[in-house]
Amino acid sequence: MQNQIETLEVGQFKLTIMCDSHLLLPVKWAFHGIKQQHWSSAVELSSANSFRCPVNVIHCEAGPHSVIIDTGIGEPHPTRKIYDAEFSLQQVVDLKTNLSQAGIEIAAVTAVIFSHSDWDHIMGATVEGQGERQPFFPQARHFIMNGGWEHDEVTGAVDSVANIHLSVLKKHGQLQLLDKMHTVAPGITMIPSPGHAAEHAHVRLSSNQETLFCSGDLFHHPIMITHPDWIPYGNDRENLLTSRQAVIAEALDLNAYLFGAHFPFPGIGKLVKEHDLVKWVPTIIGHC
Repeated sequence: MQNQIETLEVGQFKLTIMCDSHLLLPVKWAFHGIKQQHWSSAVELSSANSFRCPVNVIHCEAGPHSVIIDTGIGEPHPTRKIYDAEFSLQQVVDLKTNLSQAGIEIAAVTAVIFSHSDWDHIMGATVEGQGERQPFFPQARHFIMNGGWEHDEVTGAVDSVANIHLSVLKKHGQLQLLDKMHTVAPGITMIPSPGHAAEHAHVRLSSNQETLFCSGDLFHHPIMITHPDWIPYGNDRENLLTSRQAVIAEALDLNAYLFGAHFPFPGIGKLVKEHDLVKWVPTIIGHC
């Protein structure tokens, strides 16, 4: 596949968006309980039962701070095989190559933010080396909200994807668990937004009166912004609806950009209110 990299500016922040891979999501999961006639005109099916969506990774250069938000699916390895098959993964370009082509030094990355501990957001955080997994970003502090993967350590689910990768970061003293909103760097703030996962957080990037929200997995498709009550199977309905509504309201109030990790590349748009409905509209912003 042809690599996809976009470099943009939000205020004084330089953003680089990289398409890591594509996966197939089952419509019965994403639009659980919603009749097909309501979403079919907005969702392009790749098969009778699924739609294809990208896994987008974003890097923010903010002065001396070099910050990655989610790390994609990572290198091929045994813990990834099950997802390769289940979601028909197609890797576009591996993270190391994407970063190299974008001119981003791995050793210079100062922080990694995980929106949550799902496999397609964390597996790029470690690599195999010298017979064991090692942090991919050796100098970076890694941040995630409490509430998810640490339960696996207690219950013994040592083979969970989150435990395999995040425990490596913990072992190397590079993982910080958060209990509340946290400023990772000036203008870069993690905000708890549970629902898709207990530890889910979105990220607010603010510079020179411009704001962009990185929404993680609050929305798996832009139509979910128009219909925030369309809740994927197995998600916490009450919390996810509350989190979605809060982000939508703030994005509208600030006239902010909204980035979707699984929205069509490069995944950046603005919210437009038409009558009582809110729509996500793809937007081209300043290129570096």
